[in-house]
Amino acid sequence: MGSFVAAVQESAKKWNISMRLAWWIIALPLIGAVLVGAARVNRQLFTVLTMEDGPIEWPQFFCFLGASIAGVMVAWKRFRAGHPWQGLLYVGFGLAAFLIAGEEISWGQRLFGWQTPADLAAINHQGETTVHNIRWVQELLGFLLMIASGVAAAMPFLNKKYEFGKRWSEGDFLFVPPIFTVTCFFTMFAYKVVRFIFLPTSDFTVTKYGEWPELCFAAGLLIFAYLNYRRLVVQPTPVVSANPNQARVAK
Repeated sequence: MGSFVAAVQESAKKWNISMRLAWWIIALPLIGAVLVGAARVNRQLFTVLTMEDGPIEWPQFFCFLGASIAGVMVAWKRFRAGHPWQGLLYVGFGLAAFLIAGEEISWGQRLFGWQTPADLAAINHQGETTVHNIRWVQELLGFLLMIASGVAAAMPFLNKKYEFGKRWSEGDFLFVPPIFTVTCFFTMFAYKVVRFIFLPTSDFTVTKYGEWPELCFAAGLLIFAYLNYRRLVVQPTPVVSANPNQARVAK
């Protein structure tokens, strides 16, 4: 336990946030997981919490959207710094987060009330203008989210061994989420493992409970992308020139 506390302290200093905030980021996914589960004793309360366009789903949308914007800004900084493959990686990150954000609110369908095309409604189990509610896509996305969240939760520990910062520029930041975000990603990973292994045919409670792990995952992505962008903003960024002798440094 002492080594974990020391690692959190080191990570908070490295990412320039307060220890209090770091511990809140660690604690909230776990506290929320217990509280949302406990809310199931009152079906009406649980339904309100986990409903479409409810108090958990809209924060998901804003977290995914914020992660998308921050990811694209990180990509821009990496392109300017002369690291195009890192820039492309973060373009992909931003695009993926944007697509998930749009899917979360059915691309505004419930806000604006347009009808789902008949062909899509026939294969979408919620009858909405979304792709992720097509059964096979939903199963594939669930598997990918399990892998992504598991990798994200493991990366701070893998970095101790492999030291990605010595392999790639900014590698221990751009590819390694802060250790204080581990619970954000582990909450999603644990939920998906339980669903795939123990509850493959889930009922209402198990399915709707997933809204909380999804919010945790979205918040983890937002925190990771934003803190990376903040770091890059305060560092001088070399502007790549056709003539290396004419390169200059700009904020």
